[in-house]
Amino acid sequence: MKSKSTSRPPLPGSSEPAKGPFDTIVIGSGISGLATAAVLSGHGDRVLVLEQHYQPGGFTHVFRRKNFEWDVGIHYIGTVHEKADWYLQLMALTEGNIEFEPLGDPVDKIRFPGMAVDMPGDYEAYKSVLAETFPAEKDGISAYLDKIRDTRTRLRNYFSASVPPRPVTRFARSLLVRTAHEAATVTTDTMMARYIKDEHVKDVLDAQWGNIGMPRQHCSFMAHAAMLGYYLESPPSYPVGGSSVFARYLGETIERNGSVIRVKASVEKILVDGNRAVGVRMADGEEIAANRVVSSAGALNTYTKLLSDHPKILPIAQRIEQLPLAYEYMNLFFGLDVSMSEFGVGRENYWIHREWNTNADPFWDVEHPEEKGAPKIIFLNSSSQRDPEFGQHGNVGHNGQVIFIPQQGGFEKWQGSRWRKRTEDYEAAKNRMGDALIAALDRHFPGMASHIVHHEISTNLTYQHFSAHPRGVPYGIAPIPQRYRSLDLRPQTPIKNLFLCGQDLIMPGVSAAFGSAMMCTSLILRRNMGAKLKKQGKAVLGL
Repeated sequence: MKSKSTSRPPLPGSSEPAKGPFDTIVIGSGISGLATAAVLSGHGDRVLVLEQHYQPGGFTHVFRRKNFEWDVGIHYIGTVHEKADWYLQLMALTEGNIEFEPLGDPVDKIRFPGMAVDMPGDYEAYKSVLAETFPAEKDGISAYLDKIRDTRTRLRNYFSASVPPRPVTRFARSLLVRTAHEAATVTTDTMMARYIKDEHVKDVLDAQWGNIGMPRQHCSFMAHAAMLGYYLESPPSYPVGGSSVFARYLGETIERNGSVIRVKASVEKILVDGNRAVGVRMADGEEIAANRVVSSAGALNTYTKLLSDHPKILPIAQRIEQLPLAYEYMNLFFGLDVSMSEFGVGRENYWIHREWNTNADPFWDVEHPEEKGAPKIIFLNSSSQRDPEFGQHGNVGHNGQVIFIPQQGGFEKWQGSRWRKRTEDYEAAKNRMGDALIAALDRHFPGMASHIVHHEISTNLTYQHFSAHPRGVPYGIAPIPQRYRSLDLRPQTPIKNLFLCGQDLIMPGVSAAFGSAMMCTSLILRRNMGAKLKKQGKAVLGL
């Protein structure tokens, strides 16, 4: 491991064109694209990563206003331990240079009207907390959390079954991974009803559904189990130095291997000759050739925008367009002149529910946010509270962040307007929401509002501008049963030498996106890259 610098150099990548030839082009530099490029470049490929944003990292990047800094997409990460596949694989690809700081206990403070539940990062401890709160449901709670734990043990084999050809996947789902497929293709509500009767218990168990993008009446049980168990398998952690460390150290690996990350590089089309991917066309008309193309731009973007109307693609594009996207969400980023600890906020997250019933209408009116006073769900956290390197990189301002679910399509009328050049009524709508959110925070944490010295709202249009995600939905295709019945969300495409990676292959989340890179590179290199990197990761850590 290298010693950590007290200054923060620029992230890897350049906007300058790079000379070919290239073996592989990777479209997108989120964690799946960077991990894919790191693996392939380590096996002799010269890889070109193309990122339309001005910095790599996708939703692992950070941004700054004066002396304040915020993470865009990563807030806490589960299964950071020496038995976790993805963690060992990450250590192998980054030479052990990414470190994590445990959040401690509790992980999440869940708040409903008249009730407070603090979730620890441990299955048995959470069983005890819930049994004490809901003694009549003790047995059902225990059995339900055991079901979640069992389902999580089936994830790797289940998604590995999507790597071979479709007939093999179909056969595996009907027999070899049938139990996991059944869990994937029922809703969380349906599964909960087999164990739990009390609706309030169900609400608490689904209180963090914002982490996966869909509430229980819609969400696949397997996706819910993967998310909740993710934070119960071991105490969740935060990346030391902030979430941009993923782009930094994966990017360094890519460049050290002789490959290239190019930013401000928007891809318009994937070039196909006959039935073979041969390169890409950039938005400015430049064409770049490669023997292979990997798209980390999302299944919907890839099939409906980046590919022309190829006869083998059209049916898949039509089917994927029928899959709904996860819910849009928005952020309030704010800076304070005092630490969040002044208001009792530490490393934990807060999930504050305005009312019971997490299923019913979670949306907040964009035009009249003051009518209900606050979003139905507020997710509050502070990276300046949990990062041991806070203040070492010029980021000396104490920060906070709120994530909430707005009225879906509420900003549609401003679609097509330009970032930082939108109309006054757009800014007025954001200001109303910001004022209402700060007032809501002050009700829960008295005195906080007077110490907020900077705040800004980001909408789904902001996300769309920086990430090119359809409708600006960071979580992509919704993790619902219909998604897991599909045979289209897989690393292999009907076009030869064109592959997919990204969260759409598995589900939302950093470890899932990283896992998709293992699926994709295993298919390309025709060997189990996950197992190989897991072994290398153990060696890096001296295990």
